[in-house]
Amino acid sequence: MIPYTQSKEEILAALGTGRDGLTPGQVRKRLLQYGKNVLRGKEKKTLPERVWEQIKDPMVLILIAAALVAGLLGEMTDTAIIWRW
Repeated sequence: MIPYTQSKEEILAALGTGRDGLTPGQVRKRLLQYGKNVLRGKEKKTLPERVWEQIKDPMVLILIAAALVAGLLGEMTDTAIIWRW
């Protein structure tokens, strides 16, 4: 069915409705068949999941490794600059 190529009557017939909409019986039947017309909410991510989303980028991981290496070598200025402290 390509709606823009059909007449109003053809579209209404294909959808099983009339110009005045669905009858109460049709509404009940479709509610039982399809359920309510409600969008499902998106699952919220936990704090660790959100943090991991932020740091899993390869460039961020490289910067973290560079800061750790600089810190282990005693280069606190470089470490602070990398961490933006």
